[in-house]
Amino acid sequence: MIVLGCLAALGIAWSDFGLREIHVGWFGLMGLAGIIYQSQQAEGFYLLRAIFFNLVCVGMMVGSIWVIYRLKGEKQIMDHLLGWGDVVMLLVLGIWLPPHMFLLLFTGTSLLLVSLFLVLQLRKKIRSDYPIPLAGALGVSFLPALLIMVYL
Repeated sequence: MIVLGCLAALGIAWSDFGLREIHVGWFGLMGLAGIIYQSQQAEGFYLLRAIFFNLVCVGMMVGSIWVIYRLKGEKQIMDHLLGWGDVVMLLVLGIWLPPHMFLLLFTGTSLLLVSLFLVLQLRKKIRSDYPIPLAGALGVSFLPALLIMVYL
């Protein structure tokens, strides 16, 4: 299941960075592999509690983004400021990772990605309105996180 999860994460990254759209099959494959992997690894109650915690975190993140941009007067938030692929990727990662790794992966990847894009924008390498490929970056970041989780 780990190999399938890694292949799906690479497929998501390739699609998001290269094509700028992600086929739903990659998310389905990664999510299914995560459910099977976690059902073999964790106790039932702990697994459900961890997934629930991660899903609540995703809900709070998306809800916060929605409220902030609505207060700023934005009407179209989803698929304009935040992509559905990014949200689904967070949900899939919530299945795979324990809460502490999920939060660390999201925070670290987001900080690195925003820093990189700010530097690229300051150097005039990309437009200021260029959409950040968060799902793809999370897919790439997932690979070392998974190796750490499995082998430690």
